[in-house]
Amino acid sequence: LLLILCPILFFLPLSLSFVVLSKDGGGWNNIRMGMETIVGLAVAMGRTLVLPPAQGMYLLQDRKQQQRHNDQGKDNNNNNNNHTKQASSTKTKTQNTHFSFADFFPLHEMAKEHQNTNNGGGGGAVNIITMQEFLETEMNNFFDTQTGLPSYPPDNRRTDWNGHPKQRELRDWLRNVTYTKHMWKPGDCLAAFPRSSGNHNDIIYLQKTLDDIKKDGLDNKAYIGHPAPVDGPLRDRLHENIRDRKQLCIYNEEMQQQSVIHFMCS
Repeated sequence: LLLILCPILFFLPLSLSFVVLSKDGGGWNNIRMGMETIVGLAVAMGRTLVLPPAQGMYLLQDRKQQQRHNDQGKDNNNNNNNHTKQASSTKTKTQNTHFSFADFFPLHEMAKEHQNTNNGGGGGAVNIITMQEFLETEMNNFFDTQTGLPSYPPDNRRTDWNGHPKQRELRDWLRNVTYTKHMWKPGDCLAAFPRSSGNHNDIIYLQKTLDDIKKDGLDNKAYIGHPAPVDGPLRDRLHENIRDRKQLCIYNEEMQQQSVIHFMCS
């Protein structure tokens, strides 16, 4: 869940700051929820969203199981001729097993729509690019977080990782050149975003609001059947959504100053 202290202001120009997602290793619903969450995070942070490259997705790529099913059907049908078998085998081999989020979500259309309707700064509410575009444009701007030395994508500075069999190499490299210290855990804290960047008083206000709610008790049964308006007072929205969480995951000054933030879902 995301708590945004409205109105949203963009922290950095979208062309200069990015949020990178690594796909969840679970099933489709986990993958879908991760994608929906990261879009919200990108909007709240005012950052360009970098999509992971096309890759295999759990339960959407079981070619061996499909092949066994096809083979069993052939064995049980003595009327199949060699031409039919060859055509079926060819169909199985050409089945798509690598997917990007753009195959399931109209992400680029969403970005264009918001760019055309949004009157605020930053060029639109959400800006989305592919991993290949990100690596190509930022090739000379990556530095190892431990040594401070320039670092380049693995596999001889590869930028097109779509369908690559060793995408873990890319994920491991990204973790070494991007900001990953936040480690937000949704079961422990509620993501919260201050009104603007560089103003510590906004962060203090978020924390003080939570402290006041704790003093009065975290029971939020009053909101059952009577949800707080999405644009309602901060205290109401926070009280409704904090539930059993003890703290806020605040998009603080340290995170705001990072050019690339990496959310590691796998």
